[in-house]
Amino acid sequence: TEEVTRMVQALVENIPAQALNWILARADGMPLYIEEMARMSPLPSAAAIPATLHDLLAARLEGTGDAKRVAQLAATVGREFSIELLRRISPLPFEALTTTLQELQNSRLIVSHDANTCQFKHALICEAAYQSQPKAQRQATHREIARVLQTQFAEVIEARPEVVAQHLALAGETHQAIDYWLEAGKRAEKHAANQAAMDHFRAALQLIQKQPVDRERDRQEFLLQVKLGNLLHATEGYGSTDATQAFFRALALCGNLDDSPEVFQALWGLWIGTLDHSFPAALELANRLNGLAHAMDIDFLRIQAQFVMGNNAFWLGDFAGSQRSLELALALYRPELHGPLVAQFGEDAAISSGSFLSWVLWLQGFPDQARRLSEKTLALARQLGHPHSLGLALACAAILRRWTRETPVVLSLAETVLAFAQQHGFALWQATGTLVRGWGMTMQGEAEGVVYIEQSTQAMRTAMGSAAVIFLAPLAEAQMHLGQNEAALLAVNKAFHEVEKKGDRHFEAELYRLKGECLLAATQEQTLEAEAAFQQALTISRRQGAKALELRAAMSMARLRRQQGRADEARHLLAGVYAGFTEGFDTPDLQEADDLLCCLA
Repeated sequence: TEEVTRMVQALVENIPAQALNWILARADGMPLYIEEMARMSPLPSAAAIPATLHDLLAARLEGTGDAKRVAQLAATVGREFSIELLRRISPLPFEALTTTLQELQNSRLIVSHDANTCQFKHALICEAAYQSQPKAQRQATHREIARVLQTQFAEVIEARPEVVAQHLALAGETHQAIDYWLEAGKRAEKHAANQAAMDHFRAALQLIQKQPVDRERDRQEFLLQVKLGNLLHATEGYGSTDATQAFFRALALCGNLDDSPEVFQALWGLWIGTLDHSFPAALELANRLNGLAHAMDIDFLRIQAQFVMGNNAFWLGDFAGSQRSLELALALYRPELHGPLVAQFGEDAAISSGSFLSWVLWLQGFPDQARRLSEKTLALARQLGHPHSLGLALACAAILRRWTRETPVVLSLAETVLAFAQQHGFALWQATGTLVRGWGMTMQGEAEGVVYIEQSTQAMRTAMGSAAVIFLAPLAEAQMHLGQNEAALLAVNKAFHEVEKKGDRHFEAELYRLKGECLLAATQEQTLEAEAAFQQALTISRRQGAKALELRAAMSMARLRRQQGRADEARHLLAGVYAGFTEGFDTPDLQEADDLLCCLA
């Protein structure tokens, strides 16, 4: 109360005590009300003092006479308004309009920014001027503003179609407004303003609910739902439930169009949503997408279908099948297909395919080829400049280098991924960057790195729950590196739970090896159980053709055999696996295997 009193007294000298009490009783601490009341001269009687700020501002507008209509027109344009736009919608001659604007400035209702722009002094003043018009008059003014923008302000249409969309929507021109919201969303998406794009698409979807049901309405909603779903995958991650709902709705809008690009788009979104819950279940949709693409014989759909097949096969541990599909996707790709791929699916399938194929090549025992392909894919992603696709390439490259155990490279990529993800608001790539940073820190002996990995596993559950093994395996490895064997075994067991729950078999062999190492580190009494785990790792990696994981399992088993006094058996096992490699001899795994073979000689 003392602060309010001082404010009023500073605005009005020698204010009578009764008038001061009237203001204090009604102001409720709102500075704008206090300021407006204090400026009223002479002060009205208690009964005449406006009870609310809106009443007070409405009274002030009434006091401006003919300037009130200009204030209403300006408020319909917006709190900040162009004098040139106001001139074209006002019936007043330019000189009269200029004089009237000066009156509004003198009344402290608006302020001038520059020669062509003014602004209402407070948003509530703008709102009061806007609401002082009858609804029909407001709608008519919005309609006229939209018409003038469309016919005389081409630069606004190009740069800010959402402005036209807002005026059309408030004018009741729903159909046109939807088109402009869609264009605004596309423009924001093109400039990587993902949140703005989603806001524009959602605004259009709200308006669509008011439209009568017909084929054109369904077409518009389908396109908006797919656009929104793609952006939700990019920003929230492939585990986004809102994205899945959007694609379910899109599929429902397709009707009975069995063989169409629209059905393919919707099924693709549902495949991603299903992938996040069950890789075997997603395979059914992957096969359906592949069949659709072949039936329609559209190049960019065939590329996307092959990526889907290769991606799905990867998680199921079918690396040979994954390689065939991903290589076919890359063989079919042409630069001119980048636009349709991004427009339809929110990412470039050549970048997605190259990233996953680099993983497959490493697993199959070709680390040099894997690194070269990863670098080539990154270069393409940077050249194309599509943010979500580049984020995917960076994240996949960081994970690949974690697998090849190149710690300095991992840490450098981690910082790049994190900065990029924060810039664009990509939740999944943010979690991935945090993961690889934590792993790299731990490998350098920094124990706090485990905290980063644990944070990433929590973020992953929302962004892409199906990637749990990708995150839990390095957590176990980092905890083992720090001697936290019980915690590491717990992380491995959690990973196994995800393997069974979602059918993720891509790293199953490595999980068995990590389990064996955890058991040996905890107590020598569990040697038999550890040996069984190593044997299971060998069996699975051989069945999958995962030579990189077979080599790691062979090293773990060889060390155990040496401890058991069975060096010849250990050397025979490891030498047979090592001999199958033709490249990657500078990688830590192969150098370690070579050193171990020398010790066993």
